[in-house]
Amino acid sequence: MGCADGPFMKSKRLFLVFTGFLHASGVHAGGEIRLDHSSAVGWTLEVKQSPLSQVFQVISEKMGVPLVSPQPPEGALTLRCSGADVSELLRCLLGSGASVMYRRGLPGRPEAIASVRILASSFVGSSARRSGSNEAVVASLLEMTRSEDPDTRADGYTRLSQLAAGNETIQRGAFHQGLSDPSGEVRAAALLGLHGVDPEGSRDDLVNGLKDVDGNVRLAALDIMGTGPGAEVLLKQAMNDPDDLVRELARMRLGLPEQNTQAE
Repeated sequence: MGCADGPFMKSKRLFLVFTGFLHASGVHAGGEIRLDHSSAVGWTLEVKQSPLSQVFQVISEKMGVPLVSPQPPEGALTLRCSGADVSELLRCLLGSGASVMYRRGLPGRPEAIASVRILASSFVGSSARRSGSNEAVVASLLEMTRSEDPDTRADGYTRLSQLAAGNETIQRGAFHQGLSDPSGEVRAAALLGLHGVDPEGSRDDLVNGLKDVDGNVRLAALDIMGTGPGAEVLLKQAMNDPDDLVRELARMRLGLPEQNTQAE
């Protein structure tokens, strides 16, 4: 099966890429994931005590749809979803307010979903899926944010944003520090985390993020900006952004028609 790769599916270090090439038995350590299809019901997904990352892997493998996602929270899920296609399953998994970009266009099926990209704001502030924490965990994550390796620093900020309530003061200070990191991917992770713990206080940082020289940061800022008052002007400006993912998200938020891409 061909897949629509190109710019939409390009992997940045903040993201995990699920392409359906790994073996899926449907049974995973500590839980169970089953995804079946019938002509009468469509797709039925049953998850028992399994993390989102494994759920995404099974969806990608069994439905044949490449999926790109940020590192999701590590908590285990138990739920049941059904739907006609991958968009309906993800709406059930992540909620109707999740930010998900769909690339359509397969040979002979121009409206079929060819690939999926889940944006980080889909996980920010999701208290039901936040991981627990103690002083040792917090200290370990803060140490990660001070690593010499930018991948480790970005991962540290992402995991820091997923801590349970009660750590906001520590999180806020760390995220503010991360906004000046030399790595754009780290700045993006810090901006997303800051917005999660302080939506009102991070507005100026959000506007600055839209002007960042790194496309990762501009994409993160546009992602969490949403479509509230005053957003339309900024979204229209983003239509001229040099980064294709930023332009695509702006197009989606403005409600403009999708640009179908034929798979190779």
